[in-house]
Amino acid sequence: MNKNIVIITGNKPHMNYFVSEMAKKLNVVSVFYFKVWKRPTLRTLEYFKSKEFRSRNKLSPSIAYDILGENNIGYNYADEIFKSKLKLKSIPAYHCEDINSEEVIEKIKEFRPDIVFCHGGPIYEEGIINCAPLVINFHSGISPNYRGAHSHLFAYIDGSKYDIGGTLMKLNSKIDGGDIIRQCRPTLKHSDTPKEIFVKIMESGCSLVIDFIENYQNNNEIKLEKQIDKGKYTKNSDFNFNKLLKYYYRRFVGFKI
Repeated sequence: MNKNIVIITGNKPHMNYFVSEMAKKLNVVSVFYFKVWKRPTLRTLEYFKSKEFRSRNKLSPSIAYDILGENNIGYNYADEIFKSKLKLKSIPAYHCEDINSEEVIEKIKEFRPDIVFCHGGPIYEEGIINCAPLVINFHSGISPNYRGAHSHLFAYIDGSKYDIGGTLMKLNSKIDGGDIIRQCRPTLKHSDTPKEIFVKIMESGCSLVIDFIENYQNNNEIKLEKQIDKGKYTKNSDFNFNKLLKYYYRRFVGFKI
């Protein structure tokens, strides 16, 4: 029996890739887009003083991040790769200022979803966590070893090839800390950098999500693995100049496979 699926994600091509592919094979009834914070091109004093900046970063790590650039991390690179592959059907879409608001939660419930799939986003509160019989989340890192921001980048810098991939989990209040449903580890090459790796995680992760939901529709069974080890939780501010130098070292010596 086909399940009604609501997707919560950001309106960027690498995220809409999941929407596009899932809509081809599954009954996606609506998409809710959370607000994506965009770094302004011009770094003004007002930018560094802003609440948005201070809640996400610190000055020195922000400069290191800017030197590396989002294209090298993989986000912009993936957007360029996936934007030509998108075939978005006429699915009802809602752009939300606050994804955790009561208004948004009530709107989601109007679609009577059997499954809510979250990809990226802010910290989800209880209203979202409990808005459907099954609420799941995809994280582009291997939990619990690498949780939080830029997991694939930090695993690459550390040379942790077995910790590069994605995790599908039940959503809970812990950041990337829900019970694990499945994980994917794409095939890597010696010459792969974070941008190629991120694209591979998106492709393998999307296939993972679709395969799980198709099987779940047939038998309603889920095998869960609790996250016992705390692992690493990385933040934007953890990418400092030391990490930047390690990134260039990894680029120079290559990624051991």
